[in-house]
Amino acid sequence: MRTPMKHLAGRRLVSAFLFAAGLLCATNKGPDAGNYTATDGTVYSFIDPAGGGSAPSVLAGTDDGGALLTLPFSFQFYGQSYTMLCVSSNGLAYFVSGTSTFCGSAAQTVDFAPTDLSSTVVPGDLPAIAPFWMDLTFAPAGAGAVYYQTKGTAPNRQFIIEWYNAFPAGVGSPVTFEAILNEGTNNVLFQYNTVNLGNSNSVSNGGKATIGMRNSGGNANGQEIEWSYDSAVLSNSYAILFTAPSATATSVNTITTSPSGISVTVDGNAMSTPAVVFWLPNSSHTLSVTAPPKTNVSTTFSSWTPGGANAQINVTAQATGITYTASFNTSYELTTAASNSSEGSVSGNGQFVTANNSITVTATPTAPYVFKHFTGDLTGSTNPQSLLMNGPKNVTAVFGVAYACSVSNGSTTTINDVQAMINQALGKASAANDVDGDGVVNIADVQIVINALLLGACLV
Repeated sequence: MRTPMKHLAGRRLVSAFLFAAGLLCATNKGPDAGNYTATDGTVYSFIDPAGGGSAPSVLAGTDDGGALLTLPFSFQFYGQSYTMLCVSSNGLAYFVSGTSTFCGSAAQTVDFAPTDLSSTVVPGDLPAIAPFWMDLTFAPAGAGAVYYQTKGTAPNRQFIIEWYNAFPAGVGSPVTFEAILNEGTNNVLFQYNTVNLGNSNSVSNGGKATIGMRNSGGNANGQEIEWSYDSAVLSNSYAILFTAPSATATSVNTITTSPSGISVTVDGNAMSTPAVVFWLPNSSHTLSVTAPPKTNVSTTFSSWTPGGANAQINVTAQATGITYTASFNTSYELTTAASNSSEGSVSGNGQFVTANNSITVTATPTAPYVFKHFTGDLTGSTNPQSLLMNGPKNVTAVFGVAYACSVSNGSTTTINDVQAMINQALGKASAANDVDGDGVVNIADVQIVINALLLGACLV
């Protein structure tokens, strides 16, 4: 029977009204520290690679496994570009580098136990999407696999990853869901075909799953959106859209430090540097920084550029985005010591010197000892010496005893002095020259005189 056109138009009007009403009562989350947002006020339109008959698949028959997929386009996720994805049989996928050995390793295959994204890292602390993270398996009879497919044409392609007929552990009915990566917008869409396994089933509708996405360190830096954790908030024919900041913000800003690598706090979230943040133009943000603990390197805050001399500044996002740099003054500790503290002292111990400046190091012997030479970051017998502080430095001054090594009482030690000492040590001559003052004339005295002849200095 043909439906009258006026009735068909009425149905379309009702459908449009219901969709609009759904948008008004939608659940929205975010933005997180990376400026991602999430909503279920989006259209559900499931794409079924498994049903097409030609899409490739991985992980069939697998329990607790992972497979590496190459993305058909570069996908931006929390400011980084990725072309590789590690899909897990347990309902999540990790963004990885091309050289990563994580996928399928022992570190990855323990991901059968979902965690709270807001407080706990995922295995490997990697960037990840979790459309339905729980203990799933493709091992039982009737199980499917993870199917994947690319649809559309550049620059608006979609990469679909479908977990088809995945069985929750210990449950006799499977679930089917998917994640879609969108080229260009870098948005992520989760869609749920079959997740309602009955009211009496605790895993039904995500009751034992983690749903969300996160960046590396997301639990600490706030770059994560957790839609749910152990909460039955899903349903069949349900969708969640995660919108990337590039689709809602045009102000791309870099936060860095000089010297590099010092952590900063952006809007209350700690971040390692350099950090890339996406802001809405004209939005207000707070940047702050704390100097690292003092060790043998002292780092004190100097200024923000732009921003001024306060460690905490408030900034307004510019339309084109800029780089904010926190500059620090660095100084290095000088550690000095004497080879024997009773024989002398060395200047500068414990002093912090501004990086790339020099300090004069002086060795002062205690009588009757004399300075011999420096070791460590200074060498040689010149005293005092200048030391360039381009890092933490350690210097030791070696002291010793000065001996009268000229047996013949000449101004320098000669071969005749060596022969005279040998005769005395062998008892062929009177033991008149106890050079080291130990009460006897022996081979030790001979060695001192030989050293004096060779080195031109009568020291031990």
